[in-house]
Amino acid sequence: MLLSCLVMVFLCQYVLAYTIDHLHCGPHGVNTIRESVEEALNIAQYAEWRMIRNDPRVNANLLQQVLGTGAKDHLIRRMGQVPAAIGQYTGDFRGTGANDPTVLITCGEGDIVYTRNAVPGDPQPDNARDTRFPNMWDAALRAGENVCGATVVASTYPTNTPLKPQFVILLCDGPPPHALSANRKFGANINNRWMGQQYDTFSNWMSSTLVHEFMHCLGQGIDNPLPSGRMETYDLASIKTLSDQDKEANAQGYSLLATGLYLRKNTMGESGAMGRRFSTNNAPGTGPHMYP
Repeated sequence: MLLSCLVMVFLCQYVLAYTIDHLHCGPHGVNTIRESVEEALNIAQYAEWRMIRNDPRVNANLLQQVLGTGAKDHLIRRMGQVPAAIGQYTGDFRGTGANDPTVLITCGEGDIVYTRNAVPGDPQPDNARDTRFPNMWDAALRAGENVCGATVVASTYPTNTPLKPQFVILLCDGPPPHALSANRKFGANINNRWMGQQYDTFSNWMSSTLVHEFMHCLGQGIDNPLPSGRMETYDLASIKTLSDQDKEANAQGYSLLATGLYLRKNTMGESGAMGRRFSTNNAPGTGPHMYP
């Protein structure tokens, strides 16, 4: 399934904490969303630990196919940046005050307004804006397109607004594949047998999707479009066709690898699906930030 995500990342700064918009996320379960965020942070930190340790070795061909030359270093560096970029939970979003600067996690398009400039086939884009952040750059959209289109799971955008959240992660509401229709977290299920689970299905878990969105909160070149001008890519087959420069800038590659490593009892190979179970005497350690 082709998944797309609107991303406008022009800032390169770190934030101190994250908040959840209780008003819009309340009907979807603030606590379960927070649990997904916390697991996403754990996924990132475990992936960093696992790649540094690299025992047993992670498949080098898969790393190169997903993140290009220098993949191991890219993954370690980006996963290591996540805790400082997302921070700790500080409660409900209040607009200004002690919660900021933060990442805001919100649900649905309730605060998005559209300027419909285009007609089908017209190169002039429609625009979208979050009304809470008047200084943010407009998002350019194709005619009639919404931020949460039919194949959009979630969206991340900078606010360009001092003393307000620096980035917004918008979890799309609607039928699958929208994030709010997904499983929330893996939890104890990471200890299950995952052999045959396709990498392209990891977005069925909100925590894996959030790792993707965290990459956009880092700024620093993880962007859409990619350096070549191609749009960011989500399925493994398409990721493999990217140049090394585009792979390094493609958020889904990091999420795919980090999530697969978190399902630690099964190997990751080049088939596009989780492989056999590790033998008992060769299984990766639990490391820090791992569900028991």
